[in-house]
Amino acid sequence: MASFPSLAGRDADYLSSRLMQYRAGEQVGPNTALMASNATDLSDEEIDNLADYMSESFH
Repeated sequence: MASFPSLAGRDADYLSSRLMQYRAGEQVGPNTALMASNATDLSDEEIDNLADYMSESFH
């Protein structure tokens, strides 16, 4: 079973940056392929909105 890092306590800027890296196909960790396949079609606005939501929802 895959291990995933916790999103709890991550700020929106960090999450947005990571999602943009995944979307660009940059190798940022062992789950890059999985995350890239989910981030590929996201717009900048969608990434920012998702990052804001995740940063507020996982406390």
